[in-house]
Parts: sequence; C-alpha cells; structure tokens
Amino acid sequence: KKNVRLALTTLPNKTRCAQMCLQVFDSQLFGKICLNQVRILHGKKMDSLSICSSVSKSRICNIPKSKMKPGTMLTARLLVAAMGAMAAWDDSLSSDRVMQMNAERNAVTTSAATTGGLVTEQAVPAPVDSQYSPITKFVILTTARSGSTWLGSIFQAHPQMVFHVKECLADDSSLHNCAREWGVPSLLGEGSTVNDALDQLLPAVFQTPKNLTWKSHVGFKWMTTQRLLKDPDAFQTAVKFLKANDVKIVALRRENTLRKCVSLYDMDLRKNSSQPVHKLAEDSSTWGSERLSVPVDYYKWCLNWFDKNGHVLNEISQQIESVHVRYRDLCNPMTKQATLDRIHNYLHVKMPIQEVRSDMSFAKIHKGGQTMSELTSNWDQVREELLQTSHRDVILNYENDPECA
Repeated sequence: KKNVRLALTTLPNKTRCAQMCLQVFDSQLFGKICLNQVRILHGKKMDSLSICSSVSKSRICNIPKSKMKPGTMLTARLLVAAMGAMAAWDDSLSSDRVMQMNAERNAVTTSAATTGGLVTEQAVPAPVDSQYSPITKFVILTTARSGSTWLGSIFQAHPQMVFHVKECLADDSSLHNCAREWGVPSLLGEGSTVNDALDQLLPAVFQTPKNLTWKSHVGFKWMTTQRLLKDPDAFQTAVKFLKANDVKIVALRRENTLRKCVSLYDMDLRKNSSQPVHKLAEDSSTWGSERLSVPVDYYKWCLNWFDKNGHVLNEISQQIESVHVRYRDLCNPMTKQATLDRIHNYLHVKMPIQEVRSDMSFAKIHKGGQTMSELTSNWDQVREELLQTSHRDVILNYENDPECA
C-alpha cells in the first residue's frame, strides 16, 4: 500500500511513478504469469512507464478475488487507478483531459491527507473514458476448426485488447453472456435474440466494457455459420456495418479441409459425450494420438459444408480490407511470430502481439506432419470413394499435406 500511495502522490514525476509501480509488480502479489509478461516487455527494451502502464491493464495481472489476502483488493484497485491517471501523459489525450486527470489526482492526494495518509476506495479516480482513446474494432472471421479459439486467446491476453472468448452471435445465450461480460446489457434489451437486426446487435457487442474503458482494441470471433451463411440480408447488413464502422477483419483460413473434417468429427464425438473440445497444454492424456475412423458420408457432407463457409469468408474479406492469415503459418513455429507481427501491423496496436505460453495455453490436438492414412484408420476405403466426387483435387492436394510440421 505504501508503494501504491507513493505512486499516486508522485504522478508529475512519471519516471519515479513507474519505478514505484514496478516495485509493486515485483512483489509476489501478481503471480508468475504477470511477472513473465513484465520480463518480456523488459526484453523489448520498453521504458518503465510503458511497461508498468501496459501490464497493469492486462487481464493476466488481475488478482482473482478468491486468492486475495485481506487488503490486497484495495492495493490492486489503487494500482490500476494510478495507471489510469498516468495515461494522461499519452500524447493522444487532449489537454482538457490532462487537466481533468490532474484534478482527479489532486482529489486523491487531498483525500489521503485528510485520512492520515490512508487512501480510501472512494478516492480512486475513474478510468480514462473511451471517448478520449478511439477504439479499434475487429473480428476474427473464420470457419470451424481453424484455430480461432487459439488465436483469440492470444488476443485476450494482450494488455491493450479486449476480446470475447465466446462467439457472441452463436446463439441467444452467447449473445447475452457477451453483453453481461461487456457490461452493456441495456444496449441489447432483455428480449434480444441473435436473429434480430445485425445493425442493432453489432453496436452493442462492439462496446468497450465499462470497467475497461482504457483498452484500445475491442473484438470477437465471428464464425461464417452465424447468420452469414444462410441469411443473404444479414450478409449485406454485416458488410455495410463493417465498412461504415471501419471494423478490421482478421480472415483466418485453414486450407486443409480434410484435417478440418477429421477435427470436426472428433469435436462432435466429444460433444456428444460431454467432453472438452479444446485441449490445454497441461492435458497429458492420449487425446489426439488415436487414429479415428471417419465415415465417408461425413466427409462428403463436411467438405461441401466447408466449401460454402469458405465462399462466405472469401466474399466478405474481398469486399472489406482484411489481413489474410493461414492456420498453417500460425501453427508452424518457424512462421508463427511473423504472422502475429503482420496482424499487429494491420491492427495498429502499440504493443507487440505474442503468445505467452503456460499450462493453460491451448495445445494442438492432432500432430502436424501426419498424412491422412496416419491420422485415420479407414483412409484407403474413404479415399477411393471421395476421388469420384467433386472434391478429387482436395484429396490429391492435402492427403499428404504436413500442414504444421
């Protein structure tokens, strides 16, 4: 608490404030993942002020209430408040806002003086309002089993991004979960459904959460099956909205539809038995090592379905400026960071986009480098029949594709 109070009362000296802030982060209060993020930023040779401001805004540095010791809630709140005030030195903020933040700082120090040096919760200044920091809106537009959950988790861990893990437009429950998570349920209305007009739903899900108004980027995952595939009116509405509101598109593609179909079949089996459909790094089970037997009729349906979804993805990403990302480039260690750097440059986010690995990171289910014969047990029989369909070229191009090797 002493360090935090000192940071709050020495805001005019931003270097000293940053040093005080880093002292707090260097304690055991915020956990190993948070400290690892600090070390990464130090390695990027960022100055202390930028490191402290960025890390304090990251979700990975939030302390779960259940793990807090008595008094640490106030410490964490004051620290985030201090960083909100430090944002007044951002050149993008107006001089009026700087004056407002100074007034808030004075209110805090005055309160501290009148309470014997103890800063109370009521004295915490409000976060910087989003109107002073224009928000960049973006979506991951993609098809199923293409790595969007993994990429989304990287975005979610980024200190300057707010990213919905849930697919907001998947169903009514997801829509309202997103609204509650964002703190903007009033913008939707109690009876809103995913079938309502998109030009009413999209402004709501693109709102910055009320308690995270200093974030610079807001996004969510939009699958092509959600309204876009079967509803021509929704398709046109979506294109119109995305263009009018300068929403950036991260168009994520996985070209190997054979492996996508195997992954989708595996997901369906696990859903039916109420098992997780995404694997974490801490999972030491044999999941993904067994060869699956996928029926030929499932392939026929699946390949046709992915063709339709791919057409929707291509139509939107060709009409709107997008960054085109291939799954094989993300999952290949040799090209992953270069791909994340392209997304970073396209979204114009200040801090680099990097994956911070932990036991809770997502892991690839089926190994890269496997042929379809190695991945599935009945490929020889399936192959013969599929070669007689319109998907002959897909079979020849991808049955031995190493993809992520």
